[in-house]
Amino acid sequence: MARARNHAEEYRRRKEQAEQRGLSVAQARGHAKSGEAKVSELRAQGVIGRARHTTQSLVTADGAYHKHVELDKRNSRKVALWNSALGKLMDVRVSNLNKVMAQRELASFKGKTVTDTRGNKYTLAADLNTIQQALAEGSEEGGFTFIKHYRVTGRG
Repeated sequence: MARARNHAEEYRRRKEQAEQRGLSVAQARGHAKSGEAKVSELRAQGVIGRARHTTQSLVTADGAYHKHVELDKRNSRKVALWNSALGKLMDVRVSNLNKVMAQRELASFKGKTVTDTRGNKYTLAADLNTIQQALAEGSEEGGFTFIKHYRVTGRG
């Protein structure tokens, strides 16, 4: 079942982000009013830029769960691919053949490291048991609910 969108919250968040970037609400939504500079023009002039960092959660090879790791675009992409492989393994709707392929995909992350924006290095976990244990401990601390979500709903 799809979640209902909270339009008021989305609008509030967009307005807040526009204010932080020095834009009007109209500019932020891509329809600048007459007399206002277009966002594409402001980017070309270097006045504003795109978001350069994202925050993600990950599990390291030593079994430590790290919540809210700030990553650049390249490292964020690595973690997103790692999360995708992990999601395929946890999803109850995925066939056994696809799970084998997902296990190989996850195993390809063995020894791979990501570096956060502060220079800290994290070696991604490639062992499913280590990941499950770390995520279970993280969810007990009120953090991560990934395992609970997949066990209960079987959805990504």
